[in-house]
Order: sequence, then C-alpha cells, then structure tokens
Amino acid sequence: MDRDDHFQASWESPLKIPPSPHFSLRTRCTSVTSAPVLPFHVDLRPGLPVYEQVILAVKRALLAGELKPGAPFPSLRKLAEALRINPNTAAKIVSLLKQDGVLVAIPGVGMIVSEDYQPHAAPHEVDRLLQNDLKHLVIEARHLGIDESSFLDAIRQHWRDLGAP
Repeated sequence: MDRDDHFQASWESPLKIPPSPHFSLRTRCTSVTSAPVLPFHVDLRPGLPVYEQVILAVKRALLAGELKPGAPFPSLRKLAEALRINPNTAAKIVSLLKQDGVLVAIPGVGMIVSEDYQPHAAPHEVDRLLQNDLKHLVIEARHLGIDESSFLDAIRQHWRDLGAP
C-alpha cells in the first residue's frame, strides 16, 4: 500500500462532491515554502523580560549583518503573531527600538531599520543582556575541553571578524 492508497483509505469526505477536472480531494501538499516573518531570530527564555530579549535579538541581528539598515520591520500585528506575544508587548518593543534609534517610521511604508543607527550598550547593561549567552558559551567550552586561553582567543577572533573596534 503506497501513501496515496493509505491517504485515500484513511480519509473520506463527508461531502458528496462530484468529480471535477479542476479540483481533487486527493491533492496534497508536498512542500511548504514561505518567507520568514521576522528578519531576526530569538529564542525566548525565562529570566529576562520578553521585550528585552527581542530588542537584544534585533540588535544582535544588526551587528551580525542579518538585519540591514533600511530593511523593513514587521508590523505590530505580525510581530505579535510571529512571537506569540501580547500586542501590547509588541508595541513596547517597537516603541523602545524607535526610542533607541534602531527603527524609524516612514509614512505610507511602515517601520524600517534606521540608516543612522550605531549599536551600543551601556557598561551596566552588558552583563544583564549577555549573562545567559555567556554562561552557555562557558559551559559549552568547558564541556568540549577548551581551556580559558583558547576560549578567549576564539572570542577575540570573532570580535575582529565582525569588525568590532
């Protein structure tokens, strides 16, 4: 029994639809393709407010070159739906990104990434923003048997590769 036979045997329409050359109940989706809804990646974790995690993910995407100046930013509704968060939280994210100069509103276009944004973080924010990521990196390095000196060399090399000062 092949897939089509199994599909046909396991599902019968309660509707009595006459055969049509333009429509078939046996039509099945073999692949799904879609454009990514969000121009950045975020893994929401407990311990840090959602809005801060999303803002950090957006800023990381800018630093990594995954999100380019002038790129469109999702609407509040799309942002809330894609992240499965409250629309008020999405509004707070966009508002804070605008306040930080990351996003600008263009009438008739929507939100776009500012051409003038220069990434920065106050020293007192760095530990709070990177705490979980740094902890995971150190744990992974220790698990792989990487010594501190080699680990720091790798960090410095990535720093230079990203063009950081």
